[in-house]
Formats: sequence, structure tokens, C-alpha cells
Amino acid sequence: MSLKTFIIFVLLSMFLYIPSQSYGSSQFKQKFFDGKLRMSSTPLVGQKTMITLDLTAISGDCGATAIKFRVPNGVSISGLSVFEESFFIKGLSRQYSIEIEVLEEGTYALQASVYFQFGVEHFFTYLIAGKTNSRGVDKVDFLTISKNGIKINSLAPSLQGTLQLSGYITYYNDNLSRTVPIRKIMVQLFENEKLISTTYTDNDGLYSFDAVNETLQNPQLRISFENDVLRLVDNNNEIYKFDLPLIQNVSNYLLDESNQHRCLGHIFNTIMDAHDFLQSKLNWSRQRINVKWPYQGQDNSRYNYLFRLNGEISNECICIAVERQWERISMLHEYGHSVMTALYGDNYRNIPKDDFYGEPDANYSHFINTVSTPGFAIKEGWAEFFEALVDDNAYNTTQYINADTPNIEYNDWWKGKDGNNTKGELVEGIVASILWDVVDTPQSNDEVPNADDDDMNGKLRELWDLMLNYKPSSIVKLWNYWLDHDYGQVDALYTIYLNNGVKVILPWDVNEDSKVDFSDLSLASSYFGQSVSSPAGFNPDVNRDGKVNIIDLVIISKNMTP
Repeated sequence: MSLKTFIIFVLLSMFLYIPSQSYGSSQFKQKFFDGKLRMSSTPLVGQKTMITLDLTAISGDCGATAIKFRVPNGVSISGLSVFEESFFIKGLSRQYSIEIEVLEEGTYALQASVYFQFGVEHFFTYLIAGKTNSRGVDKVDFLTISKNGIKINSLAPSLQGTLQLSGYITYYNDNLSRTVPIRKIMVQLFENEKLISTTYTDNDGLYSFDAVNETLQNPQLRISFENDVLRLVDNNNEIYKFDLPLIQNVSNYLLDESNQHRCLGHIFNTIMDAHDFLQSKLNWSRQRINVKWPYQGQDNSRYNYLFRLNGEISNECICIAVERQWERISMLHEYGHSVMTALYGDNYRNIPKDDFYGEPDANYSHFINTVSTPGFAIKEGWAEFFEALVDDNAYNTTQYINADTPNIEYNDWWKGKDGNNTKGELVEGIVASILWDVVDTPQSNDEVPNADDDDMNGKLRELWDLMLNYKPSSIVKLWNYWLDHDYGQVDALYTIYLNNGVKVILPWDVNEDSKVDFSDLSLASSYFGQSVSSPAGFNPDVNRDGKVNIIDLVIISKNMTP
């Protein structure tokens, strides 16, 4: 290679970006309802129309069910907006209708939420309404900012000549049907567009400016959805910011139920939950990441990045699909992908490689029991494991606490969709299950309270150290690194692997016949006193210290099957 060619290669490696890599959520969520929200017509400003939800129970008996319609500021509902059913059995179909009127021009999300014993599901349609033209669409890349969607509650009178501002920033959570604090969000104080001070809400959503010593004539507060963990942006990559009128010294601000952007609080809090978990448990965090909503490009949320020829990853973004803003588990899944990127050195060359893009007969989706490749399985399995890890909840990966729905702890996903797979290491759900069994504890939320169903208890720090330092390209590679670097509890881990359909070899099973007996002891004895490096087929150096000696024979004897 000439010097000129070498210089060009180095410059390209430093500055040229390769097209974006993308990881989408697997199709793991069990849907209990098939629903379609439709308008009888597309109204202009000042006109009315009927909205109808066609709803069918498809996965089980859902018990008592409530259907609630929601419209944003700029649209009004006439009459009843909540419907209740004492039961909703599988196969039952119902229609629910309301009348709405468009009051102002805008792009609006029209929503119906279905609450039942296993959770909540949300259905959407979108209206772009004007004075002379309106249309309904399936997706949008922005929603009109609600003019009056931030409710203000002033609690104390202003004090002449002082400024000690405080209050709470909250949002209405559609999943919980109640108000929730927005944690660690930026709150800024301005005077005539001049920044005076910046603070952040605490875990209760409380902000406070206690040391402002100026007498301000035109003060104003602004909330900005950013901190050192994430930037929550729109499709133009602009950070979501809302100016708040300063009413009195103590003022609370709520993104209320009519605010189309109330879901920003849910997205923001979910990413913060993941970050705070890792910080508190491991004293570990990744660099700040962009989170985008609404993302119109796909039906599912995604994690995207670019990388240079030298492998350096940049421009990371978690993209929340336009109708996935209330799906906490999907957001944790994508953040899990970004965590793996950070653990693997933010370098594409370290990321497990694969040539699998989803199941062709399922529109290239992938599922919890999809049979793929070792690299694809560990990438997606890690993200599915992360969903359960943050909430310490075995049910998170399939999202419902329901005996009929397999969870991350008890399943036969390793068999694949067709039931004939024999290599669990190719199945993402099995990777998730193995990782979960490594780290779960008796306190984890699962089917057996206050007990751990495997002999491995709370090995999160060991797992994190292995991922960070050795960057396994498959779940079998993880087993090998675990053995080679003596992370302990090998017997328990071996049982976990076997129970999940992944065949691995114990180090003291010298002849690799899946049992430890006199033949292993005899084979190792035949190498006594010899140095061993990079053996082929078997390894009599069971403690991996480079030589076969009495220690190896003692280990084999101790682990021989009675």
C-alpha cells in the first residue's frame, strides 16, 4: 500500500460513515384485543363526526373491561366517553362510538384505551384538520402542541421583592390513569429570554430556585426534556421544550390528559429508570443518547446508529414508533441495545455479527422463539433480558402476568416456533432466559415468591464484568469466558444452560461425553506432568493453568458422578 493510499484509508476510517445499523423490538407482546379506530368522516374545523372502536377479544377472557376515548385540546367530545363491560370473553366483538367536534386547526391523535385485568392496550387514528381541507391518516411525524394542555396550580402568593420559585412538574399517565412526576427534567428560569438559572426536578418532580437574588419583571419558566442521560427530540431532532407562565412563587405544572405530548413524561421517566437502575446497582452508565418520538419509519420502535470505517459508533438514537409511546417494555428493549453497544466499546467491530434479518414469512419480524444465528440471538436476547432486569420482573418480556403466557423464567422457547430446534443458542428468548437465571434472586417477581428456582443467585456484577471485558459474540462464548475467567458456580450455570436447550461441556468432562467418570480421570492421568496449550477435541487441563497435575485429577475426582 502506497503512503498516499494509506493516508486516504486513515482519513476515510476517521470521517466516513457507513449507513445506519438498526435493531427493532421483537414481536413478543401478546395482544389480547384486535381493535380498529375509525372516523365516519374527516371533519373540517367547526364540524362534527363519529369515532368508532371495533373491538374483539382474541387471546383470552379479559374479565371486567373499560373502554375510554381520549381527544386532545382543539377537539371536544359530546356525551359519554367511557364504556364498561362486566366481562369480555375470547371471541366477543363490540363497537363503541362517540361524537367529536373539531374546534381548531391541527394534527390530532384520537385515542381509545382498553383497560382489563391483564393490563391496557391503546388504539389510535389521526386527523389532520383544517378550515377547508381535512384528512385521516394512519401515521404522523408530529402532533400539534396543545395551547392549553399544561394545567397550572398556584399554591402561594408572590412575595414582594423576592423570588423563591418551586413546584412540581407532572404528567398524566394513560397506563396508570393518574398523574405521575417527571423525574430529573431540566427547568430553566428566564428573564426576557435571558437565562437566569437552571435546575432539575427530583424524584418527586419537585423543582426549586431558592437562591435567585434578582427582582425580575418578566420572569418565565421553561421545561426542557433533557439532562445528562438523554435528549428527547422530535423528528427534526429538536429537543422538546415548553414555556410555562410564571404565576406565583409556588406553582405546579401538569401535562394533563388533553395534552398530546403528555407521553413525553412516560418516555423520559422510562429511560431514566433504566439509567438509575444501572447507576445504583453497578455504578455504571452510558453516554447521553437521543430518544426520538414520534418515529414514523416503522411500526415498531428501533435503536439506530451510524459507524465509521474504523468501527467507531455515533449518532445513536432510540426511535419510539408513533403508537408505541405507552409501551414501557419496548423502550427498555431499545435502551438495552444501546447498553450493549456501550459495553462493547461503542465500536461496530465488537458487536456480534449475523446475517439474519427476521423471518421472511412473517414480514421479516422476529419473535421470542425465532431460530436465527448465535450473533443475532445474543443481541436480541440481551435486549429482552434487559426488559426484565430493570424492573426485576420475570413477566416483563411477555408483558402480562398470566399463567397461560410463558415468561422469561419458565418456557420452552428453545424448541423454536416449529418445535423441532435442538440448538437453544440460536433462540433470542433462550439467551434472555439464561441471563435472567444468572442474575435473578429470591426477591425477583416471578411465579415462586421469595425463592430462586435455580442455584445461581444475583450474579449481575459478574455478568456485567464479563460483558464489559470479554464481549461475547454468542451465549456459548459467554459460557467459555465464564469458565476461563473463574466467575464461579459452574455447576449451577451448566444446569441453567442444559435446561434451556444449550449444549455446553463441563471443564472436568475431559472426553466430552456429558458425564464425569473414571474415563475422564484416566484420560487426564495419561497427560500427567505435561504442559497443555490450545488443545484440540478435549482438554485434560481442567483448571486451565497450562499444565496437567494433581490439582486437575483432584478436581475431576471431586466432580465424578456417584
